[in-house]
Amino acid sequence: MTDSLRNTEVIFASGFTEKPHLRWSGIGQLHVDLEPVMAASPGVRVRLPQLWKSSAKELARKLHTFRPHIGQVFLVCHSWGLGNFGRTFCEELRKLFGYTVRVVIVAADGVWRNRLLPTWLPVNASTLFSKRVSIKLPDNVDRVVQFRQREGIPYGSPIKIESHPSGTRIEYVEVEGVKHTAMDETVEFRERVLEEWKNFIGGETE
Repeated sequence: MTDSLRNTEVIFASGFTEKPHLRWSGIGQLHVDLEPVMAASPGVRVRLPQLWKSSAKELARKLHTFRPHIGQVFLVCHSWGLGNFGRTFCEELRKLFGYTVRVVIVAADGVWRNRLLPTWLPVNASTLFSKRVSIKLPDNVDRVVQFRQREGIPYGSPIKIESHPSGTRIEYVEVEGVKHTAMDETVEFRERVLEEWKNFIGGETE
């Protein structure tokens, strides 16, 4: 077992309509179902689901203080869970850890959010442009799988990496017949999260 596997963090981040303490929400149910599978590997810590508006910087700083030797982070996000929490969390990891932490993200319709807006404002005009405005992630992210739907607003945003050229691998999975709020509840998303997790802990790069 590699040192990075002994120090792996798994983080779930919910969308703006979800309450992760409710186990029947999409991200909440994923956490309940997948946590035993993921935590079965030694050194893997699966954290309780985070709200899209939780302090991503604070969590990253706590990891830097109390788990300075982490080697990998696996993020499962929905909606603003990627466009707000996940983006900020990856940026803070980059500042604190540099390139020493491998980050993989699997997202269900991740949506960009203007971080200048107050968190108490759940709906805003930026949602109307989510299909055109990219979620910019730092180049410490190794891989992103973004599930997207086109049934209605908000639409999953395109992904861009701030540094070019970058070795980050980005894959889009287009989903039909599913609206934004249900994107993290689909069988396809659940199966893909498990597939990416198996590749992640197995160290596969392709």
